[in-house]
Amino acid sequence: MRIITLFSGSGGNAALVCARGASVLVDCGRSARAFLRALDEAGEPLPDAVFVTHEHSDHISGLEMLSKKFALPVHMTEPTARRAILRGGWLERAAVVHGSLFTVEVGPLVVRSFIAPHDSAMNVGYVFEDAETGERAGVVTDLGAATPEVYAALCGCRSALIECNHDTAMLASGPYPAELKRRIASPRGHLCNDDCASLAVALAKSGATLLGLAHISRENNTPDAALGCVRGALYASGFADVCVVAAAPDRPTVITDGERESVAI
Repeated sequence: MRIITLFSGSGGNAALVCARGASVLVDCGRSARAFLRALDEAGEPLPDAVFVTHEHSDHISGLEMLSKKFALPVHMTEPTARRAILRGGWLERAAVVHGSLFTVEVGPLVVRSFIAPHDSAMNVGYVFEDAETGERAGVVTDLGAATPEVYAALCGCRSALIECNHDTAMLASGPYPAELKRRIASPRGHLCNDDCASLAVALAKSGATLLGLAHISRENNTPDAALGCVRGALYASGFADVCVVAAAPDRPTVITDGERESVAI
């Protein structure tokens, strides 16, 4: 099972999860043209389905055109659909609406949602399980706190894409207005490096060997700071062999499974 980020950050988010000839897309926060260009760059075919985490524009802005161009089912929760329906009639044609906790089968993949705290109508992460091998991967890229529900959902995943948004000191001293800083740092905002590191250690204890760091802020973080914090915590806890990669904001980033190395295409 592979996780590939096509782009990651406040400028737009999209990630593929692939297993045994099937693939699903989590979010499409840039134009359909940008998505198709990134998909071609990654050498991947069109996904079999789309799963939406929440309604913020950096996660759904490309979905309208994508749904018009291709007949892809777009799975989302009912609160997300209520908010996103304001964007136009495409939703009625493409959306498959669920409760907050739902399970969908896409080829060999079993997809399960879980709730993650964020300042949206509803925000969910997803766990993907290969029905034949039992291998599991998780994706949660916007969350203010790694709650017990988040830990429980991701426990046992071999690979995961998790948010590592900001360095607390950089956020505090940075250029953002005070209200925006409070929003980002709140339990319904975005995950800081230290909290991401704690989550990474917990996942390593449950068997994770591949971790991608997503939604890294350009203003309040750096890839080196995020990687240093997470890798340092893993090393200190005895998990120095866990592979960790920072997702690039503007190009595909692949977390390989066989060779356990990370590649930015």
